[in-house]
Amino acid sequence: MKLYIIKNAKIQASVLKLKYSLSFLFFIAPIISFSQVEAKAEINIIVNDFFQLTSQKIDGQRVDMIFKNSNDFTNGISTLKQSHLLLSSTVYYNLVARAALENFRSGSHLTFPASVVKVEVDNTDVKAKDVILNSIEELQTNNQPLITNGHPNLYKNINIKYSISPEKSQQHILRAGPGTYSNTVIYTLTSR
Repeated sequence: MKLYIIKNAKIQASVLKLKYSLSFLFFIAPIISFSQVEAKAEINIIVNDFFQLTSQKIDGQRVDMIFKNSNDFTNGISTLKQSHLLLSSTVYYNLVARAALENFRSGSHLTFPASVVKVEVDNTDVKAKDVILNSIEELQTNNQPLITNGHPNLYKNINIKYSISPEKSQQHILRAGPGTYSNTVIYTLTSR
């Protein structure tokens, strides 16, 4: 019986020795086999806010709206300027427009109001889920929105449609008489 106890003690001692050997092996092995050294470098990418808005000079900056005959006064007229503006922005933006003067003027000092002209964006190239394309029904000397909530983009061509309704043609332009009447539309890009 004592022999049995001694053998059991030897077996327990051997198991205990193996247990500590394995524990030591499991704790040391990951440190030895998976050790690494690293260095870090911080990279800064700096994007400055910028806006760019230009009037394309494909066919000049001038917009000619010509009343040729009575049909133009009866039906109204419109002119679409393809790629009239070139827009780039790194931030969300609004595009507004206004008349430089309250009235169109001719060399003979005859006038009619800038409000006869309707201005609108006529393309969907800048359209996105929350972008709003507005029409300026009556051009004024205060800023009026054309594009609201525009997204950052580069080199977007903006088509602009200028029109005069039959009512305004007959009420204002017909009464002013023949001549060349001028005014300037000022487009401004602002951050949202």
